[in-house]
Amino acid sequence: MKITTLILMALFTPIAFSQVQLNDSLQLSGFGSFSLARTNQDTPIFTKRMINNDWCFDCDTILGAQLDLDFSPQLRSSIQVVKRPQDDFSEPELEWAFISYQFNDFNIKLGRLRLPLFMMSEYYYVSHAYPWIRPPQDVYESILGITHYDGLSFGWDHWMTDDMQLHLSPFVTVPHEQHYNAYGLQLSIKSHYTFGLSADIYYDDNAIRLAYLKSSYTQTLSQGERTDEEIDMISLGWNQYFHGFNLLIETVFTKELHSNWYISVDKTWNNWTPYCQYSQQRRIASSESLLCGVKYSLLANLSINMEFQHIYGQKNALNGHFTQIQKPEGGIENEVQLYTLGLSFTF
Repeated sequence: MKITTLILMALFTPIAFSQVQLNDSLQLSGFGSFSLARTNQDTPIFTKRMINNDWCFDCDTILGAQLDLDFSPQLRSSIQVVKRPQDDFSEPELEWAFISYQFNDFNIKLGRLRLPLFMMSEYYYVSHAYPWIRPPQDVYESILGITHYDGLSFGWDHWMTDDMQLHLSPFVTVPHEQHYNAYGLQLSIKSHYTFGLSADIYYDDNAIRLAYLKSSYTQTLSQGERTDEEIDMISLGWNQYFHGFNLLIETVFTKELHSNWYISVDKTWNNWTPYCQYSQQRRIASSESLLCGVKYSLLANLSINMEFQHIYGQKNALNGHFTQIQKPEGGIENEVQLYTLGLSFTF
């Protein structure tokens, strides 16, 4: 089945359905989000979304479809195709395509897999699954928006107590080259080796994730400048429910590039979920962000968001989430307000 066919199936399947059972072993599901967004600055923010002071109807557009095939109770495969915010509808991304085998408490996956660094990595593009219309950019966009890898992962589940489960998942990737845009500069990153480990603890409805990644790569700028780099990255996340409030905290740290984190609190009353989020980024760029909004569930799988976000940083050439290097002679902007009305759904 062609990628564009999957996207069209996702678009025209009624959203009232939570899943399409094609036969006993094949299921189709999907998700999407759309928004109306603008800022009060000419310079765009968020590299993958490029939102500025013109009302934008497609800066946040996401449309995805997923096929799951069960060959047996132990052997299954899954394919997920996503039109990401930065993609044209005619060129969606193959986000994952893998085959997995389960035996007792162990699991092996081979293929294109989701990079398991953050709490919401597995459903990064499913806006309906989290309170906000976008994942916290200070953390989730800290690694150029890289969300998947080609390689192998191994999983092990262990019940430490009757109410607490541990999941360990080491992973390794094959060498890969990818092109990116950062601050108006074109660059390519060719990885030589990458491996890591994620550890999750689940207790009641709460979760903790600790992840580590090590990578050796060559970075090449469009002007031809090349540098060999190594990176050690650590991320930590905590999701806790407390007296009806949902608390989310995540941080990502590397020695030279990142010291970023956010904290978010939300609470659901009937169909309404108000939320507030505070975040910081340090190292490459320095900024702080305050976001408040409300989510309203029209249906179990359909919701709308209204958000306001204020981002402010130091008056440096690189600051905040501006996507361009600012020149002092032209005046440096260090604050921006972002207004968003969003719609998200699953089926």
